[in-house]
Amino acid sequence: MNWLLWGCLFFVWGGGIIGLGLFHVSVISFLVCVELVMLSVIVFVCLIGYKGVEYCMWGIIILFISVCEAGVGLSLVVFLSRVYGSSQFRVLSGLRW
Repeated sequence: MNWLLWGCLFFVWGGGIIGLGLFHVSVISFLVCVELVMLSVIVFVCLIGYKGVEYCMWGIIILFISVCEAGVGLSLVVFLSRVYGSSQFRVLSGLRW
C-alpha cells in the first residue's frame, strides 16, 4: 500500500480532530472539522477493502450519513443566523428548551 496515501489520510483525520478542539467558536468551523473526520473515515474504509466491493459500499453508506449530517448542520446555521443574528456557540448556550 502507498504510505504517502496513508500519511495524507491520517493528516486529514488528525487535522479534523485537532480542529474540533481548537476552532469551536463558530458552528461553521465545527461542521467543517466534522466533515473532515467523516471524509477520512470514508477513505479509510475504502482503502481497507480496496480489493472488495463490499467495503466501498460501506463507504457510500457512510457518505450518505455524512451528507445528511451536513444538511442538518447547515440548516442549524441558517436558523441561528436568522433568529439570533450569529452562528457562534455562545448563542447556543443561551437557548432554553
